[in-house]
Amino acid sequence: MWLKLVASEWSYLRRLPSFYIVSALFFLLAFLAMTIDNVQIAIGGPNVMQNGPWFLAIAMVVFSIFGMFVVANFVGNTATRDVSCRMDGIILATPVPRGAYLWGRMTGAYLITMLVFCAIPLGLLLGSLMPWVDAERFGPTVIAYYLWPLVVLVAPTLLFCAVLFYALAMASRSMMGMYLGVVAFFVLYLISGSLLSEPEHRTIAALVDPFASSAYTELTRYWTAIERNTQIVSFEGVLLYNRLLWLGLAALIMVICQFTLDPRRPLTGRSARKRQKQLQQNTSPVPSPAAASVQLELPRVQQQSGFTSWWPQLVRQTRFEVSQIVKSAPFVILLMITMVMLGTALMFDANTTYGTANWPFTRLMVNEVINATSLLAMVVVIYYSAESVWRERQSGMGDIVDATPTHSSVFFLSKLAGLLVVLVGLCLAAVVVTVLYQLSKGMTQLELGQYALRLGLWYVLPLLMTAVLAVFVQVLSPNKFAGIGIMVVFIIAQLTLSAVGLEHNMYSFSASPAHMYSDINGYGHYIAPQLWYMLYWGGLTLVLAVLAYTLWRRGSEARLKDRSQHLLAKLGWSGGSMISAGLLAFIIAGTVIVHNTRVLNEFTPSKHAMDLRAEYEKELRQYHDIAVPSITAVDLEVELFPQQRSAVAVGDYVLENQSDQPIARVLVQLPQHGSRASNTEIQVDGAHIGEVDARFNTQWLEFDEPLAPGDETRMSFRVERTNQGFVDKNDDLSLLYNGTFINNGALLPTLGYQARAELQDRHERRKRDLPARHPLPDLDDEAQNRVNAFTGDTHYIDFNVLVSTELGQTAIAPGYLTEQWDEGERAYFRYAMDAPILNFFNLMSADLDVTEDQHEGVAISVYHHVRHDMNVSRMIAGVKDSLDYFSTHFGPYQHRQLRIIEFPYRSFAQAFPNTVPFSENMGFALDLRDEDDIDFAYYVTAHEVAHQWFAHQITPGNVQGGQVLSETLSQYAALMVMENTYGEQAMRRFLKRELDRYLSARSFDVIGESPLYRVESQAYIYYQKGSLVMYALRDYLGEEAVNTALRNLINEFQYQHSPYPNTRDLIRVLREQATDEQQVLITDMFERIILFDLQTTDAELTELDNGRWQLSLTIEAQKLEADSMGQEESVDFTQSFDIGALRAHPDQISDADDVLYLQKHPISQGENQIVIELDERPAFAGIDPFVKLISRDVSQNVRSVR
Repeated sequence: MWLKLVASEWSYLRRLPSFYIVSALFFLLAFLAMTIDNVQIAIGGPNVMQNGPWFLAIAMVVFSIFGMFVVANFVGNTATRDVSCRMDGIILATPVPRGAYLWGRMTGAYLITMLVFCAIPLGLLLGSLMPWVDAERFGPTVIAYYLWPLVVLVAPTLLFCAVLFYALAMASRSMMGMYLGVVAFFVLYLISGSLLSEPEHRTIAALVDPFASSAYTELTRYWTAIERNTQIVSFEGVLLYNRLLWLGLAALIMVICQFTLDPRRPLTGRSARKRQKQLQQNTSPVPSPAAASVQLELPRVQQQSGFTSWWPQLVRQTRFEVSQIVKSAPFVILLMITMVMLGTALMFDANTTYGTANWPFTRLMVNEVINATSLLAMVVVIYYSAESVWRERQSGMGDIVDATPTHSSVFFLSKLAGLLVVLVGLCLAAVVVTVLYQLSKGMTQLELGQYALRLGLWYVLPLLMTAVLAVFVQVLSPNKFAGIGIMVVFIIAQLTLSAVGLEHNMYSFSASPAHMYSDINGYGHYIAPQLWYMLYWGGLTLVLAVLAYTLWRRGSEARLKDRSQHLLAKLGWSGGSMISAGLLAFIIAGTVIVHNTRVLNEFTPSKHAMDLRAEYEKELRQYHDIAVPSITAVDLEVELFPQQRSAVAVGDYVLENQSDQPIARVLVQLPQHGSRASNTEIQVDGAHIGEVDARFNTQWLEFDEPLAPGDETRMSFRVERTNQGFVDKNDDLSLLYNGTFINNGALLPTLGYQARAELQDRHERRKRDLPARHPLPDLDDEAQNRVNAFTGDTHYIDFNVLVSTELGQTAIAPGYLTEQWDEGERAYFRYAMDAPILNFFNLMSADLDVTEDQHEGVAISVYHHVRHDMNVSRMIAGVKDSLDYFSTHFGPYQHRQLRIIEFPYRSFAQAFPNTVPFSENMGFALDLRDEDDIDFAYYVTAHEVAHQWFAHQITPGNVQGGQVLSETLSQYAALMVMENTYGEQAMRRFLKRELDRYLSARSFDVIGESPLYRVESQAYIYYQKGSLVMYALRDYLGEEAVNTALRNLINEFQYQHSPYPNTRDLIRVLREQATDEQQVLITDMFERIILFDLQTTDAELTELDNGRWQLSLTIEAQKLEADSMGQEESVDFTQSFDIGALRAHPDQISDADDVLYLQKHPISQGENQIVIELDERPAFAGIDPFVKLISRDVSQNVRSVR
């Protein structure tokens, strides 16, 4: 019987149109994911093959998340079909065993779902074999790579979903009850992912993830590209436990249902009421003869028309529509889920910086409201618009309502007003939650106006427009499910527009340019474009609304054809006028948008921008190595106009030929303003402007007589950088109403070929017939060691600038303020340096508060927003502690002041001479009240102060490894300051995050991993790995030895150029301080890619007769050397490692007294036995407990003592 039911259900579901539609859709999506670059399902790095095991597994997991809705469709159909068709009484009267009835049909539905899902690996496989795909993105075809994720990852997940959703549908006897369960399940999945996103929770996250995505990611997190391309994950560890857990839960649900669900039980609740209503509708009452003979005298009714009757009807009907939504069980449940999701996101903020949460500023809370409510809002827009339009007809009241004298506009507008009220109410409920959270965290400046304007203009209004579109679609649709399907397809299509080249927001319904809110700059320049885009889409929405109203179902005209026959007549003068007004607004706003985004400003699609970069390289790369004059002095006058977001710079460069050959011509790169060119005029003594190329914004400077070696000339220029109108993308964040921050590279002309403009992605380069990417010049390239890594052929300059801005703002530039005055509505500031600096400077202007301090003769200033003073004291402390440490160990600070200036929007800090711009998103918003959190504001401050030594006192050449001398050494210096303040034990949390980020980034490397001393533009190496390497060197060589080496490097190369120092010089000074044994360590850390696989397999404790404890450790150690693609091989070694015995787990240690033993012991390849004696019983012991060396799995370093 069970098999017959399986076969019967299989046969029935296989004949449904949805089976073929979903199968075709899955096949098409999978096929496109393989054959079209812009359709991306899984992202694993440019060197990960698209038909490799890792990529295919991730793609299958992503599809399985969407697949749960397919499961719901089929098992829900199976579970509720008998009830909905009113066949349950007949079928259940047969002697079908309950178990067979319950689970036989569910099995058939599950098998159909798996058959549908087989279209995905088939589409992936066939897509990979197409002749037009990029062959270098694909490896050999291995069928096992497609079958393994289907069997191990997808099948158990879909089985659990099938059992759960089937049980929900059987228990509720309705599709709606099941779909609520599906949504709740999905939301809980999202919440758990948010709660468990921190590294210390990853094991739990891997276990509780029903889709096994976290489990698979955890096992492959540190896999290199070659491993992801060739290895199938072993079915063990957290992946095995995850699959067993969810299969066990599926079995548990089946057992519970077997004993508690009786298909023969009578209907209750909504299902019973629906059945009773159907029976009543199908039963015609028979009037009695007596009743037929009674004559009733009906009262005379006087109808009223006009606004006085229309408005109360609209209000009452709107109340009714709102109540139908907010009182419905699905909405109440979804609202509760949304509020829980929002509360969870607030209480367990996943958007942390190194685990440290932000203060709940309203600008951040608005984003939380949008993120939490967007799912429910879209349900309201799509589902409840359908319910609202079809409510009367589905309830059988359509003809009665249509016969009433109520105007159609009442019904139409009340449904739209009801949707609007619900959307506004949803946002208000979320705002209440966030406001309560803000108050609980001590944030009393709530900025309710920001909630109203940002949520209203940027969130609710576009949603309302989409709701009107949804109502329009429902009016045209033959039934509500067709309308819902059309809207879902429409929204999915909207998401793919940019993938097919339609990137402009004029193509995406109700869309507008991205906006950002800043406490410093407020709404900035974003309101005007938003209003124009909303007018543009609002005009079209008005047209749709009028058409929807005109085609509204009323009376016997149910078919669209019948309703469309007299469309013009139904529109009338008022309808035509409204459509005309809507079209006029649409056309006018569209014209304004086109004028601003395509005439006043240039709109450059991504593909075209890459094509342009490729042409630039093809035509001008040949001039990369020609000699260029060096800039030796810069004298500037800059006028900043914040309210116009414009700047005018007039100045002079002193140019000197510091090469050994005459220079006849120079390529000049004019300032680029986003996708627009600044208006630039150039004059050079003894030269004229030759060829001009507007495509690349370049000019050739032709000398009348070649500039001889040692000769000088003067280059005068005038640059106007203006923001005209508004843009659709690539917004200018440099020139702002309040918070201008622009550097010289963006404002002023530069000389020579700009290699940074070249395409980096090897696949994009190959598509445009470009050769393999040009790496940085070799470390031993003598010529490039004479070129500055940051400023090219220009070395150090004399610097003087006069900056004017609007009255009330302070203009800031590197140097010392020598003059300041006001003149009219302008404020003037003159800055000059007392010594040459790098040709790397910035200009800023803002109205900010300033907090000042003094330390050892250095004036310290922090310019900050009036409400962003929470962490200013930590920043000042960071400056003081850094100046003390660096001056003591590396040499004196070269300036008399150091200023930190807050700026809006962007998320970085940058070190210019004695000046550090610091983003409001980087450290000013951090909530540092929890002493256990990493003080990231303090750390970043120390890092940027360190650049005054490692970048400005010693500067690398333009060769491999240059960033080590700047960023890696600044990382080390900041770590030392952090450790002096917070202690050695507290550094473990920071270093574990650095290790995690380094290992995770390896597979995403575009060019292949380099040894540290030859690193190129690979931030994860010179930041994260650099931190780990230098901290380990400090531990092995000693802090004094490392600091002495760095001081010697500074003394040798301070302000030196031609040649600049490089990593060979760094390695040399380190080796001078190292023992023979430590020489190997320096080689491994800088010149090789070395990782360790360390594991404490046993920790046995024995109490001795003298009252002491003997600890016996068994340690497995392996040393691995990797190549650029991550191919590893084991190498023999003997090296000293920390062996530790601790009172608590290393993650929980904050006091040095908890470390009972920490000494270095020699460890060799393979198994090692370590025996130590202790005065006290430890709780944990192992190797390298504080993560000083690079190990793949540090969780195995220590273990509890037995």
